[in-house]
Amino acid sequence: FINLDVFKSDSTDPAKGGGTGATEFYLTYRNQLQYGKVFDKPLAFGPVKDVALTAGFDYNTKNNEFASEKRLLVLGPTLKFALPAGFLDASVLYAREWNHCGLDVCGKPGNHNDLLFDPFFQFNLTWGVPFMAGPLPLKFQGFYT
Repeated sequence: FINLDVFKSDSTDPAKGGGTGATEFYLTYRNQLQYGKVFDKPLAFGPVKDVALTAGFDYNTKNNEFASEKRLLVLGPTLKFALPAGFLDASVLYAREWNHCGLDVCGKPGNHNDLLFDPFFQFNLTWGVPFMAGPLPLKFQGFYT
């Protein structure tokens, strides 16, 4: 899974040093090492059709005064649920985040511009379910973090 969001602000969130709006890029990437594909036999039980190891990252940058530079690494197990059509995956990921604070207050004594956050667990859902709206084939898909 890969997703890139590009956001352009108006003058109420200006770019650093300029009157135009800031630009933000947010990239999310996840990849799975699926048990069934590696060992040629899925690890299925109950409503679960297979298990996977998910790894990935988030990368963010914004050119405003705060100047965020999020770096997030994730790793953890994923349950791949059996559906009649489409897919539903649920993951519990161990996450570690680094970021940046460009504000003057962050660089004062006792504060830091580069921040390392405590590790945490993150719950993720991804899904893609096809359906028909009359003669029109559609798909309901998305992700939740």
